[in-house]
Amino acid sequence: MQRPRRVLRWLLLTTLGGLSGCGTVVFEGPGEDSQLSGSQQGRSWKERRQFEQVYGDWRSLVGELAALDLQYQIASADRCDDLRHRYDRLVAEGIAGQQQVTQAAIAAYAKAPEENADLAAFLTGIVFLLVDQEEYEEGLRLAQILLDRGVSHGELYVLAGTAAFAVGEFGLADKHLRRAQQQQAALGAAAQYLQDLGYYKAAWERENKLRFAEASASDLPRVLLNTTQGDIELELFENEAPNTVANFIWLVEQGFYNGLTFHRVLPRSMAQAGCPNGDGTGGPGYTIPCECLGEEHRVHFRGSLAMVNSGRNTGGSQFCLMFLPNQHLDGSQTVFGRIVRGIDVLAKIQRRDPPDPFSVQINPHQNINVPPADKIIAAKVLRKRSHPYRPKVLRPISRNGGGQPDES
Repeated sequence: MQRPRRVLRWLLLTTLGGLSGCGTVVFEGPGEDSQLSGSQQGRSWKERRQFEQVYGDWRSLVGELAALDLQYQIASADRCDDLRHRYDRLVAEGIAGQQQVTQAAIAAYAKAPEENADLAAFLTGIVFLLVDQEEYEEGLRLAQILLDRGVSHGELYVLAGTAAFAVGEFGLADKHLRRAQQQQAALGAAAQYLQDLGYYKAAWERENKLRFAEASASDLPRVLLNTTQGDIELELFENEAPNTVANFIWLVEQGFYNGLTFHRVLPRSMAQAGCPNGDGTGGPGYTIPCECLGEEHRVHFRGSLAMVNSGRNTGGSQFCLMFLPNQHLDGSQTVFGRIVRGIDVLAKIQRRDPPDPFSVQINPHQNINVPPADKIIAAKVLRKRSHPYRPKVLRPISRNGGGQPDES
């Protein structure tokens, strides 16, 4: 049983008191020298006590998770399954508890910021957790609440700038990251984001115009991926990548993706799926031409759907969903859609980086500890235009059930 990174962050937040230097959360109520009036004290104390209650429950749950983890390490084989099921259930409860604690902390801090200054540091720790888990939309929302209420330190600006960059708020990302620079905060990976902003501001302006036109036409194909973490709805860019879209729809309607795994999911990169072998070596038995070589190709943003390849014109069935914008992939793999619903589901997909299957063949005794993969339970076409979807293909290798696409 692998302890999720989320749980490790929870342990830090509840045992070390946060990720940004705040001490253990303790509240003794308003003192005699408080500048608040009696009625103000009563109101601010009420919100703080509500926070303390939900925080205490959540902290106990995180402690139970830590105890279960220790039990699992020494448990007999017949107990491991039961402990794993209990652990997974508590993680789900912990996620709900995290949301409740966050809302309670926001309410208490908003009511009396000076009295609850420790909660600003605690909430910054939550922002760190959200960004680390690639829940950038919620991370930016919470970071902006703190910044708007006067919390100002370099780490929070870095987190806010990173989240803003991820979700396409490039002007806001520029503002926050430059403020972090002014405070001499360590930018880390965000230093590259700052360098890329000029490229992305222009690319995002073009992308928004395309999305506005697509929304007005409301006729692009859509596909639903029902995964073990929830539903992801995709809109497909048939205007710029018609053959890649035809291939994807054709495979979906053949049931090709049903039961396949997200076999490679890299933090701050992408979630890859579509390999029938489950290790990145498989495909549909043919390849398709790239549609990313012209000037009209779409760009990799958060939530973009792209065809994975191992070189020009080698795509087939494997695709990836992007966690972050990635300029380095623009023009090398075809972006043929985007997530329109379920970006929160994308963040939940199990991160895993299995070893190259060929290296395993060379050294079959190497120690490999890779968590189980999430799956596409079923893929379904929700909408398409009124014409056949039968792709032109290159280098057919073998025939598949349900007919073969057209050879070009």
